[in-house]
Amino acid sequence: MPYLGSTPNASFSSRTKQDFTANGSTTAFTLSSAVASPNDIEVFVGNVRQEPTDAYTVNGTTLTMSEAPATGLNFYVVFKQLEENSVVPANGTISTAKLVDNSVTTAKLASTIAPTNLETTASTFKMTDLSSNAFYRTGTFTPFYTTGGTTVAYESDCFSPASYSVQSGNYLRIGDMVHASIYVRIDESAAGFINGGATGEYLAFQGLPFKVKNTTNYFPMTSTIYYNVDTAGGWASYNWVGFGRPDKKDIRLYYSSAGGTVSPVDSISVYRAAGSHDSEVMLQLTYETDEA
Repeated sequence: MPYLGSTPNASFSSRTKQDFTANGSTTAFTLSSAVASPNDIEVFVGNVRQEPTDAYTVNGTTLTMSEAPATGLNFYVVFKQLEENSVVPANGTISTAKLVDNSVTTAKLASTIAPTNLETTASTFKMTDLSSNAFYRTGTFTPFYTTGGTTVAYESDCFSPASYSVQSGNYLRIGDMVHASIYVRIDESAAGFINGGATGEYLAFQGLPFKVKNTTNYFPMTSTIYYNVDTAGGWASYNWVGFGRPDKKDIRLYYSSAGGTVSPVDSISVYRAAGSHDSEVMLQLTYETDEA
């Protein structure tokens, strides 16, 4: 007959029966479903219903008989409290509040989730290779001076190993952003040029942990550079600056002076062969990289 309102959900009810084999000695049996009380099941031995608590007890899935049922008797259990109505929810009616916390496992997730949700492919989030390239990394590197006149311009070290009393490089990388800190000190008494390095060549730092992003006209600037060099070079009122170059691991060094003039820092600035002043330079550079 017709009715008013929404179509009722489909439902059904059922009771569950479980058979056991009696052998005259066993008193403990395993139920197919856990129950909370002896009154939640009906136990039949030889088709005679047994009295709860006196004839049997339950503990979760364990049914314990007060006496072992004799061999050959018809022995079974009918579950009472498992009887229930099963309802098929209407489409779009299940909310997250209905789900138990942590109940959805990876087995129930699609193998590929849309990029706007959870996908972590390299083109969208740069996190597919976390086993070898962590999203958050810290480390050290060894910075050194180089010039345009070395064996490989701006890549070869222009000073001998004994020239350096300090070569300190530290970095923090989060995703594709790198923050590098450099502190280099030259021992004037032990310094000497190698690999074609010489006085009068334009100076740079080499050895960044990752290349600067290979993007046209991308020149990330350093912080204001702290320097302590031989005052005979005339460094009384100048500021040093630097920038990273695309697809390189070097930082070119410049100085600004009155009138807006910007000029390259000369290698003699950090080592004067006839001088007696150890030099030290400190700077920081934050830049993007496209290396793994």
